[in-house]
Order: sequence, then structure tokens, then C-alpha cells
Amino acid sequence: MNILISGGTGLIGTQLCQKLQRHNLYKVSHSSTDMPLDIADKKKLLKTFKAKPIDLIIHLANPPNWYSQDPSYYLPANVIGTTNLIELAKLKQARFIFVSSQAVYGPRHLRRGLTEKAETKPTGWYGLSKYMAEQYLELFHHLTHLPVTIFRPVGIFGGADTRTLVGKFINLAKRNKPLIIFGHGQTKHHFIHVEDVVEAIVKSLRITKGLEIFNLGSFQVMS
Repeated sequence: MNILISGGTGLIGTQLCQKLQRHNLYKVSHSSTDMPLDIADKKKLLKTFKAKPIDLIIHLANPPNWYSQDPSYYLPANVIGTTNLIELAKLKQARFIFVSSQAVYGPRHLRRGLTEKAETKPTGWYGLSKYMAEQYLELFHHLTHLPVTIFRPVGIFGGADTRTLVGKFINLAKRNKPLIIFGHGQTKHHFIHVEDVVEAIVKSLRITKGLEIFNLGSFQVMS
């Protein structure tokens, strides 16, 4: 299978590429040594893959900062990049897998028993950008009938993670540094290991029709 992976050098992408080695992979990211490419540059994206076969697009690319207060910060990767990849998928008649976020639910993501049919009501710019990307993909599916799979994971940790709370704590512990907690330590979080996210994506390669949305996580909440 010919697979384009945006964010192929990131936390999820690195491990996913190892799992999919038997396939022909196009690993796209700013830091990729194979294909250093900005998915927000539609002209260059379409030109690069004009003559290349693509059966599946896996969209993992994500801005490095999840807490930016700049409304436009998330648009290049999550909205413009998604719509450009959609156009490419349409040209290639390719399936699409998108890693979204539980942030599309807003504060509801901590609620026990949350299902994929729960109301999506993001309260931050990051969650809103993921929600917008999902809306584009849903319309793309309805217009083209090409298969689309959307994952909404909770907070991801593991691997070479140094940006999230768990990754920062592990990195500090390795250096015998104090674990700094901001606030009172009562903020609630869900977590999922990156290997579980990768496993879910690999299993979803079997989905060959329809629009599917999956929450990824558990009901265990950490303070």
C-alpha cells in the first residue's frame, strides 16, 4: 500500500512508520529527511505527489504548542493542511485517517461514559481547529464516499515524549530534578500511551468504507 503520513517524524509518526515498514511510505513533515514539506503549501504539496500513487493518507501533523492563545496558530496544520490533504486524497481517490483530539468535546472529555455521539463543543483554539478539520473531513466523505476514520485520543505520552506533562516529569526525574507542579495539583487529565494510539491506527487500516469516529482512552482520570 502507498501511504502518505503527515507528521511522520513526530511522536506518533515515528512509531507508526516502524509498524508500517512493509508499505511504501511518504513521510512528510518540516523536519523530515525524506520529504521536508509544509502541508499548508498546497501548490507544492500537489506538485510533489502529482505522479506518485497514494492509497491512504494518515494525517498526524500537529503544532508543537497545544496551549497557544493565538487564534491563527493552529490553522496551517489543522485546518489549511487538512483541506490541502483532502484535495490530494480526492485526486488520488485515497482513504483518509485523521488523529483529532478529545479537545473537540471541551470540558466534557473528562465525563465518565463519554461516547462518540456526545456533543462537540470545543472551548479552546486547539480544540476548535481539530473540530473544524473534522467537519471538513465529514463533508469530504459525504461528497466523495471515500472512507474516513477519525480518532479522538486523550493526552498522549510515551516514546520520545518530552512536551506533555508525563514526558516532562520523566525527563526531570532522569536528571534528578524536582517535579514542579503548577497550581494545587488537582487538575484532571486522561492519558493514553503512544503505542496504543499506533495500534489503533494500524487496526483501522482494515476499514475500507464509511465514516468512522473513535474515542481513544480509558475512564481512568489522573490528578
